[in-house]
Amino acid sequence: MVRLNGITITRGSVIKWISMLVFLLPSISALAEADFHAEDKRAQVATREHYPMGPTHQNYPPISQSLPLNKAISDSNTTWISSLLGDPCYTVYLQGVMAYFGNNDFLDIASVENSDEPVSLGSIRFPDSVRGVAVNGSRAYVTNGYPGFFVIDISDLSAPAEIGNFDTAGWASGVAINGDFAYLGDGSRGLLILDISDPNNPEKVGEFNTGGFAYDVKVVGDLAYVADWDGGLRIFDVSDPSAPSEKGDFYIGGNVRSVTVDTNNNLAYLANGYLGLRILDVSNPASPVEVGFIDTDDFAHWVAVDDIYVYVADWHNGLRIFDVSNPAVPFERAYYSNGGYASSVAVNELLAYVADNSGLHIVRHDLFASNIQDSIGYSLNLSNYPNPFNPITTIRFELLQATVVGLSIFDMSGRQIRRLVCEEYLEMGGHRKIWYGDDDSGRQMPSGVYFYRLEAGNFTETKRMVFLK
Repeated sequence: MVRLNGITITRGSVIKWISMLVFLLPSISALAEADFHAEDKRAQVATREHYPMGPTHQNYPPISQSLPLNKAISDSNTTWISSLLGDPCYTVYLQGVMAYFGNNDFLDIASVENSDEPVSLGSIRFPDSVRGVAVNGSRAYVTNGYPGFFVIDISDLSAPAEIGNFDTAGWASGVAINGDFAYLGDGSRGLLILDISDPNNPEKVGEFNTGGFAYDVKVVGDLAYVADWDGGLRIFDVSDPSAPSEKGDFYIGGNVRSVTVDTNNNLAYLANGYLGLRILDVSNPASPVEVGFIDTDDFAHWVAVDDIYVYVADWHNGLRIFDVSNPAVPFERAYYSNGGYASSVAVNELLAYVADNSGLHIVRHDLFASNIQDSIGYSLNLSNYPNPFNPITTIRFELLQATVVGLSIFDMSGRQIRRLVCEEYLEMGGHRKIWYGDDDSGRQMPSGVYFYRLEAGNFTETKRMVFLK
């Protein structure tokens, strides 16, 4: 700690300000380099050396799995599986047993069918660092910062080839594909929509200047969700791609770097920089409402969701895994840190693929693995119908063996309001329990979001339902 002119400077504050400067550089560069041309960038990187076929697999243990002592959990609850080492990795996309990830200015393709020994298959070089990738069929769609957007033929995974490109004029980062259209987060230029029906000649069909710095974009049906940095979350109606119109927005400060949407529960999760993980109810996209949040301790850079778990790439802190079975009260269940800077994460059931400054790391979420193993013997197919409902809904579940069961209803605050099954021994097979929208004293509950939790043996599962009057 140092005092300078009456101001106390600590090592932590210096690190935090340096990290903030690193994240602001793209926005600063966007203003300073608006006249950048892709061909100039190609010439600048043409002489650099690189792996001819992408990074190589190396079996080595994580550098570190330690976190500050104020963590709420006593161990990591994750297991490092393997790594593909290389240059800084900013993005990763999974499709089946294939992983597509940015290895600085290369897009690398690897088979992760055997996660213990992933195999690099091919790679292709770009003018700048690979910022985003999406895959549809035999084509990969890559965003590359200032050089823009590229269409890659991946019919031969060992020899991916560029077949089309588009100079976006902004700083192309996030990419989502929906039908014949690509939706891009194009930095200071906002949301950009391209017609990719002819992959050799992508054409701009629509755009919307968001006013912030559009990083990430997700498309669900006719809605596009844009992580707009200091512009917050922006939601657009893209039913007509040539004329996107703003539907709603949400901003509480900070820098929204990434967004993902849980369509089953109408929830959006934001990686909101130093403001951590924010959870929004987007059942009414015109008026998103925050229902929960948690401070991730560093800079929440990317977010992914799988079942009741949310995975956050939290920069210096690595991967953070949160239980959001009750979105109003998220809490940390696991983490993984190898000493690097986690910038992105993708999830496929038991495994998380973490992109950081040293490459791609494959990590198993041990709690999720344990739940799935336990569920094989206890419970499957937990659901309720109708949902939304008024005022009656039927909760269904199936037991593969007889066991002691508990089934409870909770409100948004996490308070248990109704116990439908109380430590009752149930036989193997299908079961149904009716909830009449009341609490344990028989009082009718108001409209709103509720959660039902099934406990069967060592297995617990929570799901969401909506009571509409």
